[in-house]
Amino acid sequence: MNKTQAQSNTFSEYVPFLTRYLRPRLRWVLLLAVMLLVSIGLQLANPQIVRTFIDAAMAGGALRDLIITALLFLGVALAGQAVSLAVTYLAQNVAWAATNALRLDLALHCLRLDLSFHKARTPGELIERVDGDVSELANFFSQMIVRLLGNSLLVLGILILLFREDWRVGLIGAAYVLLAAVLLRQVQKPATKAWSESRQAHARLFGFLGEKLVGVEDIRANGGEPYVMARLYRLMRALLHKGRGAELTGSLTFIAGYSAFMVAMIATLAIGASLFSRGLVTIGTVYLLMVYVNKLEEPLKEIQRQIADLQRAVASVGRVS
Repeated sequence: MNKTQAQSNTFSEYVPFLTRYLRPRLRWVLLLAVMLLVSIGLQLANPQIVRTFIDAAMAGGALRDLIITALLFLGVALAGQAVSLAVTYLAQNVAWAATNALRLDLALHCLRLDLSFHKARTPGELIERVDGDVSELANFFSQMIVRLLGNSLLVLGILILLFREDWRVGLIGAAYVLLAAVLLRQVQKPATKAWSESRQAHARLFGFLGEKLVGVEDIRANGGEPYVMARLYRLMRALLHKGRGAELTGSLTFIAGYSAFMVAMIATLAIGASLFSRGLVTIGTVYLLMVYVNKLEEPLKEIQRQIADLQRAVASVGRVS
């Protein structure tokens, strides 16, 4: 696959590639999906428990009921941490199994290629593709799709609960999510291209280093150090520019998304304070609205992070396909 094709391909074109290495581990992937759904339910339930505790305490509720509510909160929180640990364990198992299978296939494929292929590429470049590019796919294989789906469901659940509590706060949350989605859509293609160029710059640098380290005696004998160092500086400068451009593209999305989040939090606080001052909601409900809007940031940031990993993965898949 040439460079232009690798840059123009989209994620949907790599679905067969993904399923090929995940199908043998389908049981673990399904278990991972179930654990994430359980985690979503626990995250949505805990703020409701805290609201009940706050309203009961403000109303002078019985101490026994408050203790039971507090223990329930602790139990749900501990269950959430246990589920999170299980998700991490399962995801790492899937990641290593899938990427090691891919490394094996790539190594066997390279060994079957004719000598002209190996003469045209340095050992360092091939090592970077077999190991470096494949390492970028670890998250892609383990939990990317499941986490994207899980966090999308979490956002949907939060919006439904916000609209149930107050339609105005629901609109604020929906506007924030819509803005974040637009930002992700706008940055996806240029970011994928930027990460593809960054990975190519890595491959050129490692290929150059591998070639020159093998021939270090000949280089010294012929006085080639200045030439080699000049080439090295050019490759490192190119890597700096490409890597900085890729990181900057992703950082701009996070900055814009965080600014939108702060506006949403301020608007929610203003509406909650207005409703509470008029006696339309309890202080526990104001807390609940603030927590749910605040919780929107975490899954959206995770989606942004997974999209960034997806951009790296698409670039790496294009290079190893």
